[in-house]
Amino acid sequence: MDTALDNGDWSIVGLSQDVSLKQLSTHRETLLKIDEALRKLDEGTYGKCEDCGEDISEERLKVLPFATYCRDCQEKREQLEEVEREGEIE
Repeated sequence: MDTALDNGDWSIVGLSQDVSLKQLSTHRETLLKIDEALRKLDEGTYGKCEDCGEDISEERLKVLPFATYCRDCQEKREQLEEVEREGEIE
């Protein structure tokens, strides 16, 4: 027996598709970061912070192998982004 989908059913279908697209986007971003890390390995620049040029700690790279910033520079970037977001809200 076929049943017709009501608005609530379509809502769930749409939400499911949105979640799937978000997951695909996240996976794509991760793959791009991995590709970039592999390129840096080939160039000999892997493990160097893109802001200050210092070595990224081995512990950080173990946790986040495609890190592009040292912890200090990453924290500065996150603080700046937070300030910018707060400025947009006001």
